[in-house]
Amino acid sequence: MNTLEVNYPTPPVDSVMPALAQNVTIWLASGVILICFLVALWMCKKYRTALPVLFLVAGFCTIPLEAVVTFLGHAWHPEIGQNALFNAVSRSVPLHIALIYTFYFGAVYMTFFPKMVSGDFTSSYIWKSYFITCIFAYVIEIIPVHLGMWIYYDSQALWFWKGSQPLFWTFVNAGSIFVPIALIHVLRPLLTGFKQLLVILISLVGAFMGHVGAGFPFYVATNSEASQWVVEAAGVMSIINALLIVWFCTRVMTRNEASHIKV
Repeated sequence: MNTLEVNYPTPPVDSVMPALAQNVTIWLASGVILICFLVALWMCKKYRTALPVLFLVAGFCTIPLEAVVTFLGHAWHPEIGQNALFNAVSRSVPLHIALIYTFYFGAVYMTFFPKMVSGDFTSSYIWKSYFITCIFAYVIEIIPVHLGMWIYYDSQALWFWKGSQPLFWTFVNAGSIFVPIALIHVLRPLLTGFKQLLVILISLVGAFMGHVGAGFPFYVATNSEASQWVVEAAGVMSIINALLIVWFCTRVMTRNEASHIKV
């Protein structure tokens, strides 16, 4: 049998998932999801739609993204001692990551939903939300990265401080949320009855569009024989892509705002 030799960095397969941190994260994430679910029920009653609850389901079902981007982007969830949810593309995805996805995507969708209904999005609101998400994502990862709950390994782009995530991930991760939001906003009038279930697919497809669409320069560079400088440049290009995608989403979501601007 012929084998294909690939110049591909080896993940830290001997790393161990910290048991206490994993269990605490599962319980904390479950508590946050419960709070989000209660808020979602209230929103369902207020807006007479099932979408707020389905947003949480959609967040959970967006988890296949994690396996693909960690494989392409050289991130690793320790498999030894892990409470695994599923395995795909040489990656074992733990339960606590799926729970985090549930409120990471779902709660943001819920936050944006009132403005989807009222149609009063502004460019300032969207950009502020994006950069707040970036800051939150960077700061919150300090703890799990320090504890070894997930690991980034070479080659990474714009990894100025090893105590948290490389900046490539900060901007691209946050950007991946806004494509689904824009799609849900545009398609919401059509999401009635059983068609509301389509929000689950919209979330998954939109997240892939936003993440891989922005991050492909880095993914190509880091999985090649390119020098570190090329990887860094590709990371910068990916961040620019993420900003362009958010800008495009902003244009789509603020069409009413733009229509009132006199030229």
